[in-house]
Amino acid sequence: MFHGIGDNAGSFDNLLALLPKNFYYICTDFPSHGKSSHLPLTIPINANGYILIVKMIMDYFNKDKYIFIGHSLGGLCGFWICKIYPERFEKFIAIDGSHFFTVEAKDCIKYLKLMLSKQEKMRQYLLQGKGLEYTYDEIAEIVSTRRYGDEVLTRKATEPLLKRCLEPTGNGRYYFTTDLRVFFMIGPLQDISYARDLLRMTSFSCPVLMVLAKQNQRLLRDFKPTVKEVMKTENITTVFVDGKHDVHNNRPELVARHIIHFLQNKSKI
Repeated sequence: MFHGIGDNAGSFDNLLALLPKNFYYICTDFPSHGKSSHLPLTIPINANGYILIVKMIMDYFNKDKYIFIGHSLGGLCGFWICKIYPERFEKFIAIDGSHFFTVEAKDCIKYLKLMLSKQEKMRQYLLQGKGLEYTYDEIAEIVSTRRYGDEVLTRKATEPLLKRCLEPTGNGRYYFTTDLRVFFMIGPLQDISYARDLLRMTSFSCPVLMVLAKQNQRLLRDFKPTVKEVMKTENITTVFVDGKHDVHNNRPELVARHIIHFLQNKSKI
């Protein structure tokens, strides 16, 4: 199970409590997230680079077959890894994330310049030391409110994240350990035509469940052509649930019922 940008393995805690107990779940903090070490400061953080990380983790656990569950960035990695190594996957579950992110050619240079300049600014900041100290309530407020699409996490959804991204300073305050560069991660450099062609020209060999959030306006507005292509792609089942991008953490029961049915079904839903 692989999380989204800026989160960590704790984002799945509430969902895991509802999933079947006859599976062995592996939840991982991506590099520069949670309790994992940071990527080198001299290397720009690129979403596609995490695909190799997933492959390394798969090889470490040395299982013949996996069921891949990914949210956001995790879903993007799942999209690629399940196509590159199809023989190693029984099923793929993407929670409000896949290869939907696109950048049109006319915007590509501007986008790259912005992300690189933001990452460099964060790199210079990180070189100065640990950074700001916060009280527990202050950092809880930041983690719960500074979210994609102006979403606000409940306290129950926030607590598991905090367990994996705080370092006590010894004076009752905390450092936020997540690498700040990840919030300006360089996404895949693909336009909408390329994203759609990937679905048309390279099929999944395993059943796929796409769980999409109804209130994720950017997904349904900016990436609508790709979403429509997903919905008519063979071997992909698409379901929409009430909620925003982090619905799996804020309202896990809405997502869990679809995942449970998919896991227990021997074929496509």
